Amino acid sequence: MPRLPSTTALAVLVTFLGPPNRPVRAESPSAPPPAAAALVLAEPQPAWRASRVIGSPVFNAEEEQVGAVVDLVLLEDGRVASLVLGVGGFLGVGTKYVGVPMAELRFLPGPRGAPRLVTGMTREALREAPAFDLDAESR
Repeated sequence: MPRLPSTTALAVLVTFLGPPNRPVRAESPSAPPPAAAALVLAEPQPAWRASRVIGSPVFNAEEEQVGAVVDLVLLEDGRVASLVLGVGGFLGVGTKYVGVPMAELRFLPGPRGAPRLVTGMTREALREAPAFDLDAESR
């Protein structure tokens, strides 16, 4: 009978002491976490956030408002390929959507720091341009 306490004591020791200590290899992460310097803490100047661009009016060379930005089209690398403008119509009724390449637009500082977008395209050219399909599938 005295064997039971010694067997129990041995089981407790093995449980708590475990196998002999072996060095633990550090797992290397698949990708290092981003460095703090790589994060953007403020809007670089001159630059505008998308939330300030969407809804902005677009003017032609004659200072006439020819449309307003309703969406941005981004490339896989994050660059803006084009802006989708709402042109024509009145209070959203009869508005046509047109994709305008960034090469056709210039960002200028406007009142209160809002972007002022200017295009060399005429009002007629925008009205005659092919419509942009806002309902088309995108990624």
